[in-house]
Amino acid sequence: MRGKGHEIVTAALLLGALALGGATLLLRTPDEVSAAERRALAGKPLFSLERLVSGRYFSDLEAYVQDQFPLRDGLRGLAAASRLYLFRQGDSNGLTPWENAVYKPDAALDEGQIRHAANLIGTLASTFPAGVNSYVAVIPDKADYVAAQLRRPLADYERLCEILRETLGGAVGEIPLRDCLDEQDYYRTDTHWRQERLGRVVDRLAESMGLPLRFSDTAYEESGVSPFYGVLYGQLALPLPSERLTYLRSGALEDARVYYHDEDAYGAVYRLDKREGMDPYDLFLGGATTCVTIENENAATDRRLILFRDSFGSSLAPLLVAQYRQIVLIDLRYAASAYLERYVTPEPGDDVLFLYSAMILNRGRTLR
Repeated sequence: MRGKGHEIVTAALLLGALALGGATLLLRTPDEVSAAERRALAGKPLFSLERLVSGRYFSDLEAYVQDQFPLRDGLRGLAAASRLYLFRQGDSNGLTPWENAVYKPDAALDEGQIRHAANLIGTLASTFPAGVNSYVAVIPDKADYVAAQLRRPLADYERLCEILRETLGGAVGEIPLRDCLDEQDYYRTDTHWRQERLGRVVDRLAESMGLPLRFSDTAYEESGVSPFYGVLYGQLALPLPSERLTYLRSGALEDARVYYHDEDAYGAVYRLDKREGMDPYDLFLGGATTCVTIENENAATDRRLILFRDSFGSSLAPLLVAQYRQIVLIDLRYAASAYLERYVTPEPGDDVLFLYSAMILNRGRTLR
């Protein structure tokens, strides 16, 4: 009897919690975004007879309840802890914590997506006039450096590079970066690399592209944002130590003129207004944007760099400002390649660098 009574009390408490949560859900104002997950949340579904009959109302209602349920972040953390430590699964929704860091690698390559990206790069390069120097560089996922410790399937970075070579057929010069990085060069709670640790990358690019300066030739001062929690921290929903997001200042960066095409306005290299936003990493050249042009009248050369990039390029480009009179950053996720002339027209003597993370190339159809 005692055991049965205990079960009844437990069931009653569970039903009471669900009822309280449901009542709270009905009365509270829905959140528009999840700061932890950095994404928009589902809103209250619109009711209509047509949506009810088609089933769309109930599917939208399910998404709404999942996104807006009270104490949702705590429940996500409990679920992640159960998967990882109670049931000993290798990951929680694709996320694997290890040594106070969290990793979210692709498990396999999508060769069709990679070839799409490579074909786009090759097509663009074929339109450039003679005398344009074209290069491609791939940024490894940070999990690539701790593959043995994670003990889970990982996309083959070397195979990804082979697919690029096969598709491009030597039309674009390759700049290898894997040996210029290690897991310490990335944020522990984010996918991105750390700007202050990109000296070896800058030197490899300078050597490969015939640039005069090395990373150590520029006097940088460090500034930072703390505490910083990356996007993977919120997705994992388990406690991890905070970090410091560091950005490097120099005289050249202070004097540079930066034009943000989407805003039709000039601004700074580091958008400090973004520090308190949903993603502080957006302080690097404003985050996701179609096109940015940086001009430095006192550069070491009179050359121009056209940088086709994803978000990793936002923190790298400032470290190349001392080298180039002008740097034009293009994000082909937002700027269709067919309309490239709206932003820039490559000319003889220009350097063109296609710099993409392995993660983006494995989703190559996001590039247009």
